[in-house]
Amino acid sequence: MASVPARITRRQGAANWLAASPWALKVTALVVFTVVTRLPFLPRYPFNGDTVNYMLALQHFDLANAQPHPPGNPLYVLLGKGVHVVVSDPNAALVWLSIGLAAVAVALTAWLGRLLWDEATGLWGSLLLAVNPLFWLYSAVGLPYTAEAVAGLLVGLATLACWRWPGRRNAVALGAAAAVAAGLRPTILVLLWPLLLLGLIGLRWRDRLRALGVGFALSLLWAVPLVWLSGGLLRYWSLLHSITESFAVRTTVLNGPSRAWLNNLGQLGAALLVGLGVPAVAFGYVWLRVRRRPALSRFLRWYLALWIVLPLSFFALIHFGQWGYLLLILPVASLALYALTAPALGTTRRVQGATAGLMASVLTVVAFFLLRVGIWEHDRYWDAMLAALQQFPADQTVVLTPDGKAPLRVLNWLAPQELVLGIVQNDDGQIEGFGSGAVGRQLYRLVIDPSLSAQARLVPYARTPRQRQMPQNFCPRVSLVVVHDPALQAWVRDAPAWNTLQLPGSEPLIWRSVPSQACLQIRDHRLQVVPEAAADER
Repeated sequence: MASVPARITRRQGAANWLAASPWALKVTALVVFTVVTRLPFLPRYPFNGDTVNYMLALQHFDLANAQPHPPGNPLYVLLGKGVHVVVSDPNAALVWLSIGLAAVAVALTAWLGRLLWDEATGLWGSLLLAVNPLFWLYSAVGLPYTAEAVAGLLVGLATLACWRWPGRRNAVALGAAAAVAAGLRPTILVLLWPLLLLGLIGLRWRDRLRALGVGFALSLLWAVPLVWLSGGLLRYWSLLHSITESFAVRTTVLNGPSRAWLNNLGQLGAALLVGLGVPAVAFGYVWLRVRRRPALSRFLRWYLALWIVLPLSFFALIHFGQWGYLLLILPVASLALYALTAPALGTTRRVQGATAGLMASVLTVVAFFLLRVGIWEHDRYWDAMLAALQQFPADQTVVLTPDGKAPLRVLNWLAPQELVLGIVQNDDGQIEGFGSGAVGRQLYRLVIDPSLSAQARLVPYARTPRQRQMPQNFCPRVSLVVVHDPALQAWVRDAPAWNTLQLPGSEPLIWRSVPSQACLQIRDHRLQVVPEAAADER
């Protein structure tokens, strides 16, 4: 019976603390606001192919089969498994995890703003983060980018603590923050190692060693199982090398300017416009009017540069895979842009609050349109797509889609009985060959089979590395071929002769009946249906 009064006492203590701390009440209100505003936008379908990879990882972690793709994000997957115990649908489990991590990120942002500037900056900056279009979108879908925001905030807070209050406790906190952040998103170590180094510089040598030791020891708790589940250190390194070659090596400017790099740069520019355009325009307008240099300490200039400028440089010069990457810098960027904008307009709380309220209102409008397209219209598209596919017998149909894009993996999850083939496109959009295939929620590669002349066959994804020579002939042994993506339909040789099936509010499917012995062939960047004998000709 003694435990009941103890619990009551703890609850009363928490309530008294909230009542005595208006700032804590406001932060709590922001956290609740963050959760509630995501509820109208809960998606019914996976957001993209990476979402499906993580959904499959909740059931069986397998990097070799891209469940998920390397580097693996082990702590994120582990948290997802925990939510999946309560929420049976894997997509919903990942969405609720994103919402929970978003709430944590908003609270940590308020705390960071309070430490760097003041309580008002922390509150208004965290509000701007909560209604930021990119943050709102990625906190309502099943992807790990809100985890990336939390990881960055943990590193940033620990670094700040090591400079403000150097000592043993904060050295341990820095090591623990680095280990947890890397477990949530291992690429954090690549993007924020200079910020971690700044934290180490603020410590004495003994505490630096202590921070490094704690970080290394705690990292082993997730790194060892990760490597073991991947098949060993060499196998894990091979998987990392493969995905780096597939994406980062192709988009980096270090190999010379290319169309892929320009596309990468364009995606980054568009994401920055959506995510930071409104506060950046407000900042630029204010400081052009007052013509006064922002007052920042030397430490704060370095702190912001290492957290914001260096990751942006990596995204611009090396690789920017999804707009969600920006969530790493959005919390501190939202704080900094508010802190440098509002005080220039006036010192009263009323003026500063009005400035933040205006920016938040504009951001909310932008977020609504982004969420409408990204989630509501996305769900309506898949409703129509699945209804259309029901008109074709699954065992006699092959669906063609761009390789490496969302539709292949999402189609495979939603319609596992369908054979889905991915067609590889170059940076100019031209089709070049067959890449991946999927059926029965199992991923395959299409590889050239010497026993079948120039034809390809499906091989389990994990067993075969990517081939340099892409197959250009495949005989699926079906009677119906469906091409649903306009990017591919433009490369079908005799597309006007195909049948059209209109999808409500979207581009139509094209389809045609084929003889059971017919093959699909890609020649001169054109897709055509040919007899099997013609496909055997090299």
